[in-house]
Amino acid sequence: MVKMSASFVKGTATSIKHNNRDFKEKDWETKYHNHINREREKDNKYLQSTPIREKYDELFGEEVERYNATQKRKDRKIDDYFDKVKNDKTLNTQYEFIVQVGTKDDFDLYSNYKIANEILEEYTENFEDRNPHLKIYNAVIHNDEASPHLHLNVIPVAEGYKQGMRKRPAFNKAIEEQGFERTGDSRQVFRDWRNSELSEIETLMNKREIERVKVGTNSIQSMPEYKKIKGELEDKKNELERTKSEVVALAGDTSKKADISKLGAKYETKTVKVPSGEFIGKGKLKYEFKKNEEQKTGNVVIPKQKLDKFLQDHDDLYKANQRLKRYVETDLPKENKELIDDYNDLRHRFNVNVDDYNDLLEQKRSLEKENKTLKDTVKSLKKEIGSIYLNVKDAFKRILGDSKQLKDVLKGITHEISKNAPRGEFERLNENENKQERTRSRGMSR
Repeated sequence: MVKMSASFVKGTATSIKHNNRDFKEKDWETKYHNHINREREKDNKYLQSTPIREKYDELFGEEVERYNATQKRKDRKIDDYFDKVKNDKTLNTQYEFIVQVGTKDDFDLYSNYKIANEILEEYTENFEDRNPHLKIYNAVIHNDEASPHLHLNVIPVAEGYKQGMRKRPAFNKAIEEQGFERTGDSRQVFRDWRNSELSEIETLMNKREIERVKVGTNSIQSMPEYKKIKGELEDKKNELERTKSEVVALAGDTSKKADISKLGAKYETKTVKVPSGEFIGKGKLKYEFKKNEEQKTGNVVIPKQKLDKFLQDHDDLYKANQRLKRYVETDLPKENKELIDDYNDLRHRFNVNVDDYNDLLEQKRSLEKENKTLKDTVKSLKKEIGSIYLNVKDAFKRILGDSKQLKDVLKGITHEISKNAPRGEFERLNENENKQERTRSRGMSR
């Protein structure tokens, strides 16, 4: 029977843009997406894609209407439930899970590649039947990376609240309502549910004559835990290196005068015959006495307890290294790195946008200043034109008096000026004066 592993990991962050490969050309060209084989992007399977706000309206819209109808104060009504949840520290808008069958070494064979896709598709298809309180809004199988894996984005729907909104996106309560009883801390509920999902994946594997191999990576839940384990590994490694250095010093260069008592060890010695410097006889009959002397053999004797600890530490280090190696081969570290890279990219774009905004703000201030100057100029010109109009009128009035001929002359001057400045200030003043005169005439006729 073919043997393959299975992993089910809760994502620490979500990028639907990354999941759905919603990239512009410049996004594809960044170093952050070098691990994606763009030629295989067409092989990805986009199983479900609904905008999250649209899904929120579908899941909570009716409840929001009911809740708002019970509120007498306008400030307590909910305008946008998604935004409200996003700003609520006690709730999460959604959760993402990364599901994988096998590792990259399993997919040299196309048959394994095809079977992994079948398992992930069937798992997604039956997900809401098993989890009626977890609603999928986005699901995609990536086939353009090292190994096939599923990104599953869900919105939890918990019910039964007696006050406020009766339905809310609370994950633990949602899975508790599916029958996962809380007997320990909140993480225990998630672990029980997650193990149940892994059992479902294992069933789908067995259905295709694949035996699930438990490799241990599933016990690492998140990047912070990964960093913690990595730190512990470094401490263990450093401790082992110090012990190793002591052993090397003891067994080798004794001029370093290593303190062997730290290890409870001692130098191995043996009794040998050495010249004493004392002689008897003369000439060929001269004979030198030998004496016994204890000399170091170059070996160090270490107590078995200390040796066992050294060997155990070495074994622990090897196992921890293997565990991390298997973890690094899963999709989560890459996803976290990509999300961090996306965050840095967005932060860079934000800084650029801030600079653009400041430039626009400066331009706005400059235009406002210029606009104020123009308004002052226009105001001054209007006064000047008004003065000219009155002077022209007075000059012709002295010549023609209050007569129809005066009106015709002013009308003619106004007409000539309006050819170059239609609806200008001169024409406006003339029209206003004519209106006032007509009003006075109607008043006198009464």
